[in-house]
Amino acid sequence: MKISRIAGAFKPSKLLTVHTAVDGEQWIGNGRAFYSLRGMPPLSPAVVLTFFDIPPSKQDKWTLGEEGLPSYVNFSDNARGDRALDECTLSVNWNGNTFILMTCDNSIYAVDVNYLKPLFDDPDYLYFFARRAESGDVVIVAKVALEVKAVIIPAQPQRHEAFNMALARVYNKFRLAAMQEGAAAAELGDGVYMVNKGTGEILGTEV
Repeated sequence: MKISRIAGAFKPSKLLTVHTAVDGEQWIGNGRAFYSLRGMPPLSPAVVLTFFDIPPSKQDKWTLGEEGLPSYVNFSDNARGDRALDECTLSVNWNGNTFILMTCDNSIYAVDVNYLKPLFDDPDYLYFFARRAESGDVVIVAKVALEVKAVIIPAQPQRHEAFNMALARVYNKFRLAAMQEGAAAAELGDGVYMVNKGTGEILGTEV
C-alpha cells in the first residue's frame, strides 16, 4: 500500500493526523479511516502531505495534527472476537458517495469506497474483519495476510432511517438473486445501486 494511494481518502475532508503508537508505529488518519505506516521512517504531517503531492501553496488549507492512537479501538494484528466479513459484489450510491456492502452474521456494514481504494494493491491477500470497539460500535479491520493495514469506521445507517432502508432493500435483492439460477443472479449482484436520499427507494443501477 503506497502513501500516495491514500491521498484520495483524505483530500475531501483535508484532515490529517499522524498517530504514533506506544511501540513507535505510526498511522495516519482523518477520524474515519486509519492507515498503518509500518516499515516507514518517522513522518510528520507536513512530510505526509508531500507524499500526497499537495503543493506548499495549498497545504495551509489542511488541518494537521499529531497524537497517539485512539484508545477506543484495538489496532493490533490480533484481537479476540474478530469476525470475518463477506464482501458483496454490489454497492450503494448514497448522496453522491459510493459504499461497498459487507456482511457478517446477518449484519450489513457500508464502507466508503474511497477508504478501500488504497488497499487494493494486494487484493489476493486482502481480508476484512468486523472488530468491536470499546463503545460497542463495529469498526472494519483490513488485513493483508496477517497484518492490519487499515481500520475504517463504517457508515452508521441506524442514524439515518432512509439509508438503513436502502441498505436493507439492496441486500434483500442481492440475497434473492443469489438463490436464483442463471444470469439473473449475476445481474442483480453487480454494479452500483442508486438510491433516493429521502426515501431509500432503489432508483436503478450503474454497471
